[in-house]
Amino acid sequence: MTTPEPVPFRAGRTGETPPLAAATAHLAIPSVTTGQVVLLADVSEFQPDIADATYLRWSQAIVIRALYGTRTDKAWFGGARRDALHAGGARFVGIYAYIRSDQDITAQAKALISLLGTLRPGEKVIADIEEGDGSQQARWVTWAKTVNAALGDPPWDYSGLFFARDHGLQPVTWVAAYGTREPDPPHQLWQFTDAFTVPGLPSPVDCSVFHGSIDDLAALAYQGTKGASREGFHGEYVTAGQFSLSQLAAKLGVPPAALLRMTAVRFGTFGNDLAGYLNAVHAGTLPASAPLPAGVRFWVD
Repeated sequence: MTTPEPVPFRAGRTGETPPLAAATAHLAIPSVTTGQVVLLADVSEFQPDIADATYLRWSQAIVIRALYGTRTDKAWFGGARRDALHAGGARFVGIYAYIRSDQDITAQAKALISLLGTLRPGEKVIADIEEGDGSQQARWVTWAKTVNAALGDPPWDYSGLFFARDHGLQPVTWVAAYGTREPDPPHQLWQFTDAFTVPGLPSPVDCSVFHGSIDDLAALAYQGTKGASREGFHGEYVTAGQFSLSQLAAKLGVPPAALLRMTAVRFGTFGNDLAGYLNAVHAGTLPASAPLPAGVRFWVD
């Protein structure tokens, strides 16, 4: 990867912005042009100059890179980019760390924890996993558990469709698959191109789509009241329809059986949706890798 020279931080500028609907209408992607969606760019030191005000009139969601391995992204600007986006009214700020295969995974997680300190409402931490031989599942789980325990919010993962399939990560929360057909494995964000013209950014960039409103997307981010502590996740967790039972248990840092036991004891019932899911998996009519239904309540002591 080529690393550009650092540039001075510059806050947002003013300018005219085409509305989101107009930008979406020009996409030759049927599943994007139908229904309510949120488009969002992801940027790093390769696109260091964001005209924040212009961009945020186009979309109130964005993803920015914080780390490349343990090295701070040169467009982090000591946190000024993060501050400017929140001050400008961003509702969803994804913050991702590129995971290097040649560096210790725990050290990379701790570097991100140190850089962020605490999460702010509307933020979602994401691991960008694109390299490494063999299954990357164990490394991802280690990173996710470390970050979740310290920051109090289960992180997301990003990868390419085929890399995720071939390296034990599928399904990922944010999937890259360029083309006109949205991939089948469950996901929250679909990165559909690396060459989209976005207001407020100087050149074509990566762009992703979320199916739903900005309120829906913001609700998936950290809210500031997750009930977590630095010793691990504690309290109620409500599913968003993105993780299987085993994936969720790994992200919350407890075995699946313990998660089910604590939930049953706390609420006295699994509820119809979770009970139906478990029965279908037990009967073999639903694979164990299928995502849990959205809205299911779990409890961690």
